[in-house]
Amino acid sequence: MDQRFSIVTAIPYVNSIPHIGTSLDLLGADVCARYRKMHGDKVWFLAGTDENGLKIREAAEAAGKSPQEFVDEISRHFIDTWDAMNVRYDEFIRTTEHRHIEGCQEFFRRLQANGHIYTGKYEGWYDVSTETFFKETDLIDGKSPDGNPVRWVEEENYFFKLSAFEQPLLDYIEANPDFIIPDAKRNEVIGFIRQGLRDACVSRANPGWGVPVPGDESKVIYVWFDALMNYVTGTGWPGDPTWDQRWPADVQWLGKDILPRFHATLWPAMLMGAGLPLPKHLVVHGWVLWGQDKISKSKGNVVGPVELAKMLAQRSGCSEEVAVDAVRYYMVSTLPYENDSSFTHDEFDRCYNSDLANDLGNALNRSLAMAHKFCEGKVPDAPVELEAQAAIRTAKQGVEAAMGVYRL
Repeated sequence: MDQRFSIVTAIPYVNSIPHIGTSLDLLGADVCARYRKMHGDKVWFLAGTDENGLKIREAAEAAGKSPQEFVDEISRHFIDTWDAMNVRYDEFIRTTEHRHIEGCQEFFRRLQANGHIYTGKYEGWYDVSTETFFKETDLIDGKSPDGNPVRWVEEENYFFKLSAFEQPLLDYIEANPDFIIPDAKRNEVIGFIRQGLRDACVSRANPGWGVPVPGDESKVIYVWFDALMNYVTGTGWPGDPTWDQRWPADVQWLGKDILPRFHATLWPAMLMGAGLPLPKHLVVHGWVLWGQDKISKSKGNVVGPVELAKMLAQRSGCSEEVAVDAVRYYMVSTLPYENDSSFTHDEFDRCYNSDLANDLGNALNRSLAMAHKFCEGKVPDAPVELEAQAAIRTAKQGVEAAMGVYRL
């Protein structure tokens, strides 16, 4: 019987089009999915887009469109990009879909029924750009830690008792040392939790866009609370009786900026509160930098993976199909873990010329030339040399060891 293997990825926020930074999760997951399929596993791979929140409404208004028109258009950009980059997911979840809204509201109800939700007044600073609340002590020169403007918010809201899960989270991470990969990120999360977790404000006044709080149409569920639930609503939970064949995820891919505050604390606490199993592994990557700056939509220094492939095809003369593989190779081979990586067009060219055109290309061409010269262009009907067999075994063991801990 095939072993099941489930993969989920952090879903990008659709306030702008995709770039190589937002592609890392999908490409890492896609390589992982292909590898597991080669092992004969029954793989299920979930992707999606995050489409709620005040920032989406404001971005739509700025573009002169309705929020639904806006998210339909941008979500299509992401789908087209993943298709063009040969990312082959099995399911795609949009947080504006009816199945997600229903699942999200049921998740909220279960947390309420289990005593983990209460009402209270929220007063604090809100960063619309990242849809995140911050304390006064978090601000730097009057701005959020990300350097974005903040707004003072005073509202009656719903709160999730995140503080009650501080010790259970620490106990779980200690009992499951490979829950967070790599080690440096696990240590960072432990330090974050030990500073003390505050209860999380999980609703906002209803701006006419978002998932309504069940039983209270005056509020919408906070976009981060709603978005995290996609990982289970995408499985068909709670209505599909086969959802538990796809959850818990064996691996969840995400970037370092959304790990401590959300995916390693809020999300597992939500699952504990709702009585659902946690994902087996959170695999965390660093940022791709442009020089010293993070590649981000807000900074305007984005590089699209499809555009990068098209430029390579034009400059090198290779087909666009080969160029897409070259971009995939470059991004996965430089996928950062402990540290960030830096993108430059010169480094991309060096990787293409050195690793692919020269090393791989020369190996292929020399092998073909010798096969035609000595073997009439046919694979010889003879045993493989012992030295070659040993090299193959060593290489295979190295690949399996690396892929076992998601070191692409």
